Amino acid sequence: DPFAEALSVASCKLRIVFSLDGQETVIEFRYRPLGFQFCGRVPIVVERVERGGQAESVGVKRGMTITDIGYVDIKDLDFEEQRCLLENGAARLPVRRGRR
Repeated sequence: DPFAEALSVASCKLRIVFSLDGQETVIEFRYRPLGFQFCGRVPIVVERVERGGQAESVGVKRGMTITDIGYVDIKDLDFEEQRCLLENGAARLPVRRGRR
């Protein structure tokens, strides 16, 4: 089961591979919220990056396409499977409390 495998790989981080203009970028998220919003179809494309959020601080940009979530190549998964993998992976991360 790719979902169980992806979630068991690392419970303290979520590895996501993004692609933009043919270049792949591997980003490891360590807390939630992740700090970006995406479209409701495949491929999953980043539509908005929250200013000052985790995604912005690690280099996520509007227009990036997600190609891999938690070591699972998602190209053959439908939107609901991809969304579920992303949300379940994020749910395992600790919540970042407000900055002081």
